[in-house]
Amino acid sequence: MKRTKRQLATCLALTIALFTFASHADTISDYRKAAEQGDAAAQYNLGLCYCNGEGVEKNMSEAGKWYRKAAEQGDAYAQCYLGLCYGKGHGVEKDRPEAVKWLRKAAWKGHKEAQEALKSMGVDY
Repeated sequence: MKRTKRQLATCLALTIALFTFASHADTISDYRKAAEQGDAAAQYNLGLCYCNGEGVEKNMSEAGKWYRKAAEQGDAYAQCYLGLCYGKGHGVEKDRPEAVKWLRKAAWKGHKEAQEALKSMGVDY
């Protein structure tokens, strides 16, 4: 059976979409296993997945939960993003003092985004 270029392109697009979906599912599963075992980087990455809806349904409460676990272990990226969540009330109740607390922890470690966020809030770090 001879296939047209359009049919081949459609088949290729579907194959890529299925591969990407499977890759996200595998990645999420791997992150979750490692995160549940206490891996801070995996906890942060799982939080990012929930924040952006990558491979999972977007859920800011779940994002905040995983950011907090990683932040409590000292992950500067998670501290920054948890601070931003508190600053905007995304997935957690809006709480400026809590936002400043977490953003400062990240800023003290040299995290530029946290430093900029504090500066925009008029707060020294």
